[in-house]
Amino acid sequence: MKKLTISILLFSFIMFSSYFLFAASTIENGVSHIGNAVKDTAEGTKNVVMNTGNTIGNGIKNSTNTLSDSGEKAMNTLENTDNSIMGSINNNNNNYNAVRTAADVSVLGMTTNTWTWLIIAIVGAVIIGLVWYYGAQYEHKNFDNE
Repeated sequence: MKKLTISILLFSFIMFSSYFLFAASTIENGVSHIGNAVKDTAEGTKNVVMNTGNTIGNGIKNSTNTLSDSGEKAMNTLENTDNSIMGSINNNNNNYNAVRTAADVSVLGMTTNTWTWLIIAIVGAVIIGLVWYYGAQYEHKNFDNE
């Protein structure tokens, strides 16, 4: 009986050992395939991102060139318009005469500066009067609790 038990245990040990060896080999192959798949996915993602970046960069570059050309055309148009206006002003310059249109205004014999100070003085007097009036309404009462 001992020989049979030892034989069965030895046979079982050999079977389990071979199973683990084959399983380890299979796991190693599976991990290798997963690693390759991850690497391929990462490279594909990198290529997509690089292509997207290049496309965006080219779009920005084209937009910048378009804006630059538009700005240059606008500046040329403004320069031509400015030259045209300046030519018209120079031709009419001999007939232009500047005349002062503002005049000193006085109301009731006082200038605007005098009226301003008069109004500030009246407003100040009203404020002082209101403070005095409300201050005079306060009553002092002393209470003696004894």
